[in-house]
Amino acid sequence: MDWKKYFCPVCGIDFTDESDVVVCPDCGTPHHRECWKNNGGCANEGLHGTEDSLECTYKKATSEDDAPAEQIFTEDKKEDYYSQRAPFNSEQGGFNPFEKAENIGENAPKTTYYINGKPSVLYEIALRKNQRYYIPRFMVLDKGLKGAGWNFMAFLFPLAWSFYRKVYKLSAVILAVYIALIGATCLTVFMDKPLWESFNACYEEDPEFIYKVTAYANEESGATLTPNQQQYLKEQEEFINNVDQPKINVIITWGTFILSYVLRAFVAIVANKAYFKKINRSIDIGEKIGFQGDALKTFVYRKNGTLPIIVVAIIGFIEYTFMRF
Repeated sequence: MDWKKYFCPVCGIDFTDESDVVVCPDCGTPHHRECWKNNGGCANEGLHGTEDSLECTYKKATSEDDAPAEQIFTEDKKEDYYSQRAPFNSEQGGFNPFEKAENIGENAPKTTYYINGKPSVLYEIALRKNQRYYIPRFMVLDKGLKGAGWNFMAFLFPLAWSFYRKVYKLSAVILAVYIALIGATCLTVFMDKPLWESFNACYEEDPEFIYKVTAYANEESGATLTPNQQQYLKEQEEFINNVDQPKINVIITWGTFILSYVLRAFVAIVANKAYFKKINRSIDIGEKIGFQGDALKTFVYRKNGTLPIIVVAIIGFIEYTFMRF
């Protein structure tokens, strides 16, 4: 059988005549022998018993009559672009995110789109997950148009998201701001001895006391305080309202609150662009080294992707616990 019409569902790399191919005995999906071993079996196991199992690894033929992406995705040809029945990736059976689902048939023409002058398959390999969200936004960013989108997950968990997508430069900036905000918050407490002593007493009683005090102060139904927590709330109110206290304390208290949300909004706005640049850099590095074809795909695959979800969950939990203003 001509396996060159297929790609490995594990690594995303096309098969060649020299590929060592292993075929799933249940669905017939081809894999690289090494990929089969590393994956512990068929990558399409969840699709066994359906018609999509083998089909999803088939490379659709590209129509020679299709217009290239550069002629379709332009400001003055938006109408033509939206009317095209062509997915942005021909090699992995992609889809056109700007077209209604009912207009896409099995025999629709398929075009390989280019992002930053590179085949979109490189970006899909780099993403691995959630391609339907990111690829259209990368295309918008590549053309310098508005509409890259607000990344909601980056707003909720900026540090966890940046680690998950391996945008480590952005992670370093977020972490530095977090440390500064936590340090500034602690400083306001250290500057007032009665408040600090009350804080210690409450923390020894219940490390999560600060959330209960906040709920009580916001008059949330059912919120009650222990005597130590009531004393802390009293000391806190006196600290804020005491005209003898330096104004810097109040500025720090409100400043840290405002800056935390400014940071979240900033990350949500720049997240997609920062991620796009990160993938572009990895592709450029691979090309400078001299990688081409499957070698370049493998390099991009290894340099990008996502961190294990359990690691990200731990980072997200720590971020939520310490930065929940």
